Amino acid sequence: MSNEDQKTPVTEEKVLEAPTAAPAVDLDATIALPAKEVGDVEAEVVTNKTDLAKAIAEVVAAPVETPTPVDPEPAEEPSPVVFVPAPSAIPPVMKDAYALPLSASPSAKLNIEELKEFVAKMQPDVLLTPEQGGQQQTIFYQILIQAINTPAEDFGAVFALVTKIIRENLGGCFAPENMHRYTPHVTMPSASVTHFRNLLNALVALADPATRQIAVRQINVEQAFGDRKIKEESRQRVMSFFNL
Repeated sequence: MSNEDQKTPVTEEKVLEAPTAAPAVDLDATIALPAKEVGDVEAEVVTNKTDLAKAIAEVVAAPVETPTPVDPEPAEEPSPVVFVPAPSAIPPVMKDAYALPLSASPSAKLNIEELKEFVAKMQPDVLLTPEQGGQQQTIFYQILIQAINTPAEDFGAVFALVTKIIRENLGGCFAPENMHRYTPHVTMPSASVTHFRNLLNALVALADPATRQIAVRQINVEQAFGDRKIKEESRQRVMSFFNL
């Protein structure tokens, strides 16, 4: 092979052009901005400060709105549980335990009302002056005499109620330590005071049917029911009532 044949092939290279450089910036050059006068700048600063101070003053002076309290809605109460008993368990309407029949006479009803009033006033926890207590005992004696002398048509109901009231208050105004309270201050003759004591002792002893037969042996029937204030027919009714 000849030397010409062995010549190295010439590679055609492409020459790259260098990029165009950005124009140099002169750092010392002054940028032209819209000029302001010194007075304008100072005025603007003053205005900004004034506006800021005014805004702060307005905020401070502005009244603080207190929120209107809102009442909390009341909690809904639970519905009460109402127990309704069966019809057979509903008790009847309670009536006055010390009431006479409607057919009783007005005088008989008044007699019982006066007795109930006496019992209320003479309970151990009621404070009375000696004079007031003596007056109540005097009235009580008159109530007993009137009850014993009740006409035949009302006697059974009246006397049964009198003994019931005494029996149910044996722990109160008719207890042994209370039944003769204020008796020394009654305004009655001595004979009436003695009869009052005997009568009250007998009625208290005979008030309870369970012990009546024993009590009969311990009382003097004549002293209790033989006073002239008690009519003979009334005395007989009392004796029959107590089986004396």
